[in-house]
Amino acid sequence: GKVNCKNMKQDCPVPACPRATLLPGHCCHTCPKGPLEKSPTPPFDTFEYFQDKEDDLEKPYNDRSYLSSEGLSRDDARTEFVALLTSGPEPWHPTSSAVAKARFTLLRSYLLFSISYERLGRPSRVRFSNPEGNVLFEHPVQKNAAPEDGMLCGMWRTVSKANIQLLRGEQLRVSLVTRAQPSGEVHGHILKHRVLFTETFGAILTSSDPPHLGAGGMAMLTLSDIENSLHFILMARGLLEPGA
Repeated sequence: GKVNCKNMKQDCPVPACPRATLLPGHCCHTCPKGPLEKSPTPPFDTFEYFQDKEDDLEKPYNDRSYLSSEGLSRDDARTEFVALLTSGPEPWHPTSSAVAKARFTLLRSYLLFSISYERLGRPSRVRFSNPEGNVLFEHPVQKNAAPEDGMLCGMWRTVSKANIQLLRGEQLRVSLVTRAQPSGEVHGHILKHRVLFTETFGAILTSSDPPHLGAGGMAMLTLSDIENSLHFILMARGLLEPGA
């Protein structure tokens, strides 16, 4: 379906380069990056996480598909984050089969985000909270956004230094609030996008026949600039458990 990014163009920061590009899953243009030294890529926590073994890939030094957003942020204060959103706050009591995939870009004090979702009615708000559950920011979703689009975009302006520290420390949670679930129907921790910088393709993974409440996943794929290869990362919650 089409991507609904209304009223975002005027809110986007002005790129500092003449050839800014619009990356997949983003609502604002950003500057292309050159080859940088790769940073360590520790595994994601609290997720079933899979990727190709780096020792077996023999990937070239300047393959952009394995650049770390942490390394890129040293040049332009830009960092990428992702989140997998499923039903059930802590402690885990799932009430919905909805799944969402969120992508975030921190540009100085601006946090841009795009969220795609499935099996979810039209969200009313995007909520950011700290580990204690205190609401830090809410982004209202436009009422004229068609629910069949399955995607929304937004921006958190002037994020405070304290909240940026929570974000970089992977302490922030994001929730999609619906009319049926005012406390948030799907939730997830925001994690650093450590491996794939240029995401060429993406997918939301859902359970089928019957739908499992609280189970879901996301896939991030990229084509190598150097090799004729497709690299991917899968993040899942509840899909690979017995009976799923």
